[in-house]
Amino acid sequence: MIFKSTEIANELFYTLHKKMLDRINENLEPLILHIILANDNLSSKKYTLKKQEMGRKLGINVMLHEFSQSDSSDFIIGSLYKNFIHKKSKTDKNTNGLIVQLPTQNQAVWENIKNNNLFLDDFVDVDLISGKGSNFLLGKGFLPPTISAIDIALQKMIEISNWKEKTLSGKNVAIIGQGVLVGSPLLHYLKDCKASIFSINEHTQNPENITNLCDIVICCAGVPALITSKYLKDGAIVIDAATSEAGGKLVGDLDLIELENSGKEKNILICPTPGGIGPLTVLCLFENLINICN
Repeated sequence: MIFKSTEIANELFYTLHKKMLDRINENLEPLILHIILANDNLSSKKYTLKKQEMGRKLGINVMLHEFSQSDSSDFIIGSLYKNFIHKKSKTDKNTNGLIVQLPTQNQAVWENIKNNNLFLDDFVDVDLISGKGSNFLLGKGFLPPTISAIDIALQKMIEISNWKEKTLSGKNVAIIGQGVLVGSPLLHYLKDCKASIFSINEHTQNPENITNLCDIVICCAGVPALITSKYLKDGAIVIDAATSEAGGKLVGDLDLIELENSGKEKNILICPTPGGIGPLTVLCLFENLINICN
């Protein structure tokens, strides 16, 4: 059965929209989200467009900074300071959010930017994945946007499932993928939820033997059609949190056609890509910006 996130996404949008109206009524400074895009990845460009569109709907200025993958981190940081950053006193409230749209072909650029004081001094790290900027916010209860989106979807899916115990505690959960945006922070989140976690990567032998023991499978490998019916047991909850390109389209890790043909789709609850975690993640990104800056 396909789980659609439309209803909960709409609820979150209206909550955020009200907060933005309140900011206007209180004459607070406008919020700005800066996006660094330094790749030619189709999924990155499409997600960037979705963030720009959502920013317009919420009344948040989204400023896109496009660079070549060959540009150095010093050049990128220098460009941001030169054109968009005005020095403030330490008592001024920061209203500038910043994300680096991953993946980036130049990994050195990302490493240098995330470890630079940029995130602490002049920008809010709304993705919560920089070494310095995120630790403080994580300690305040904020989550990376994709993890927040998974949390929202997962709680709703558990609520409508046939499980007797409506909790993550003690459940077997498989994470397929160990990337910086989803897999790694998801591991820490699930530990806090007292789940039993199985972390799977490309070197894991016979991963389907592991996933068939799991009540929940969360895919974030970025490999199209990787997960088929043989990976999933009846009654499982499956969240596809991956995005990659296949045939000029955005797809997830789940092979939805194979699942449907196998008949297994009827016996599991699926949050698919596209249309599942993605829209919620965009909203949770802006939720971090709004709540941190309030």
